[in-house]
Amino acid sequence: MPPPPRSACYFCPFNSVDRWRWLFENHPELYEKAMALEEHSKHFPSQRLTDQAFRDRANIPLRSLADIFRKGEQLPVAPARDQQPCGAECLT
Repeated sequence: MPPPPRSACYFCPFNSVDRWRWLFENHPELYEKAMALEEHSKHFPSQRLTDQAFRDRANIPLRSLADIFRKGEQLPVAPARDQQPCGAECLT
């Protein structure tokens, strides 16, 4: 079995756009849970789970990102970060 990808937690704020798309397409129930976590966070909307994926280029919450995925639109992807394993910054 291959090792899990970096940022393997469904709610990880370090997920890339490609990872969010994969989660949306392959595990819609987990994507829904991530949207709920984001929207019920005391920091929302000033902080989103997509902030690392878009950095300074966009303010796109997961619900808006889902709409973009449904329409089949393409988004610019931030440059890939090094492929070190998840550092468990979220304490998982």
